[in-house]
Amino acid sequence: MLLDPKRLRQGLEAMERESQGAANQAERVDILAENIAMGRKRLDNITALRVDAEPGGEVERSLREMSERIAAEIKHMQRSLDLLQSYPGRGVTKDAARAIAEFAAEVRQGI
Repeated sequence: MLLDPKRLRQGLEAMERESQGAANQAERVDILAENIAMGRKRLDNITALRVDAEPGGEVERSLREMSERIAAEIKHMQRSLDLLQSYPGRGVTKDAARAIAEFAAEVRQGI
């Protein structure tokens, strides 16, 4: 493959596309992690409000339902985050692809 410039270019382009997919994956991981942190903060705030709410009252019921919904959302986002993080990043950057192409050109010249 190193000796065939066309095949090398095609392979490197495919690897660059995979690298872009890994970058998109990393961005999704960051967004999910941020949303989980915000959800946990909201849940903490609701828990603090529930302490002062009248047991069995409407406010306590509403806060309980809201906290259950947020907890379920956090659980769902955490599963999604765990799944995304389990996928290995693949591909090469444009700079790495360029370096490989330059190396291959040097190999071809040396033959």
